[in-house]
Amino acid sequence: MLDEDYLGTQETFVVSGYVTDGVDPIEGATVLFSSGAGSASSGADGYWEQEVYSGFTGTAICYFDDYYFTPTSYSYTNLSDDIGDQNFVGTMSTLPPGWGPVVVTGQSH
Repeated sequence: MLDEDYLGTQETFVVSGYVTDGVDPIEGATVLFSSGAGSASSGADGYWEQEVYSGFTGTAICYFDDYYFTPTSYSYTNLSDDIGDQNFVGTMSTLPPGWGPVVVTGQSH
């Protein structure tokens, strides 16, 4: 019997992109990943990146007060490589303050 210790590491990949209003960067937007994969914040240049685990399956959405984003989300299935250009373009909501953005929860209220 060998008396050796091994430390396993899980392979990870980077998902990245920019958050803009179509022209200028949006600083401080949150890109939230499902399935416990965490979140990232956009910097002064709008750039964000998040490390996720190999095989990640889930979605990423972008949030920033009083904005809605296109696309509404990105979906991933069994992620096996770095992926860039996951860009979100924000539009300021025309709803009264505090009324937006609308978040679809799948539940009635």
